[in-house]
Amino acid sequence: MRRTVDTIATVIFSVLFAISCLANQPESLKRYPPYVVDDGKMHIYLCGTGTPDPAYQYLRHPACVAVQSSGKLFLIDAGEGATARIGQLGLNLAQLDPIFITHWHSDHFGGLAMVINESWFVGADSPINVYGPYGIYRIIDGINQSFAPDIFFRSSNRQGILDPVLAVAKPHLINIAGDQNEIVQSVWHHRNTYVSVFAVHHEPVFPAFGYEIRFGPCKVIVTGDTHVFDALEPIERDADVLISEALSYAQYISKLKQTGDNRRARLRYEKADQIIHYHSNTLDIAKMASKAGVKSVALTHLIPPPVTEQDKIGFIKGMSKYYSGPIRVMDDLDEIVLSDNGQGSCKVEYPTNRIPTSTKEKSGKGTPIKKTSMPEEKSNKSDESPHSNKSDQNPK
Repeated sequence: MRRTVDTIATVIFSVLFAISCLANQPESLKRYPPYVVDDGKMHIYLCGTGTPDPAYQYLRHPACVAVQSSGKLFLIDAGEGATARIGQLGLNLAQLDPIFITHWHSDHFGGLAMVINESWFVGADSPINVYGPYGIYRIIDGINQSFAPDIFFRSSNRQGILDPVLAVAKPHLINIAGDQNEIVQSVWHHRNTYVSVFAVHHEPVFPAFGYEIRFGPCKVIVTGDTHVFDALEPIERDADVLISEALSYAQYISKLKQTGDNRRARLRYEKADQIIHYHSNTLDIAKMASKAGVKSVALTHLIPPPVTEQDKIGFIKGMSKYYSGPIRVMDDLDEIVLSDNGQGSCKVEYPTNRIPTSTKEKSGKGTPIKKTSMPEEKSNKSDESPHSNKSDQNPK
């Protein structure tokens, strides 16, 4: 009899404790379900299209691409402000895992620590896995050490809610074997979503990576930071979407000339090649996309960051001479949706950036780029423009 009473008491206490924990949870914890919504499509979100220049980060945060596919949410790069954009997009931060880093420039991992920490804070049920090049153990160890006091204080204050073990990320070193210019190496997959890695040229940064994402019949290339080089042709071959970093040479030089007449401004202009040599010139992107049969180009990591719609049109000036497909200058919070069209080929939609920048009519005024915190409307229509083969939905 005594044992029965004890058992009942234990059950009652456990239920009350669970209810108490739930009642004490911040509102933010209640909003994140223990799963990622899967509608049978791959959704790519641009959560950072800018550069390290803080003057433009009100509009364009540093590098970050979020991918929701096959019931998983993962990132490629996590620049400063990544969690803010993820929050604006309404993505399930608590279930974000893994993260893939292209290289160790601050604008590509400056927000990594906060992504790891805030994912844990809002209810992650396992440690985040972080994949990246040499240096990853040192970076993750540094984050874990610097956030140790925060983890201790928060988990002490919220016993039963926050498990400190889940706050520490797990690093995974990526090594590419063989000829680095030709290898595309698988690193991760979940159901029908596959992520592979390839080496790029961003010297003196070494190693530096780009990533390939496969989803059913769909192929997406995310270049990371690199100049265009010959071995990209087979890597980009028949990609449905090329998400490429981009530098508009004419706009960049023009901006440098306008920065003033002080010593630092003159040095930046005189030494412009220090930046130009390891980024992708827009015209070179167009030439390579044409050679490789890329079906749609989406530009990010924009140098210099366009502020107005007129800036965006000027940014890609001359690209259509070499590439006839749709070209878009992406904005923060833009979305790309990929799915199987039912006939074994990939359907590509741009719900928030429907008209390719290459087809927009020029305006005499510079209209500021405006973005709402969430996409206001979604379209099921694929692109149809003079610069595309009927639409972004093309057979392979």
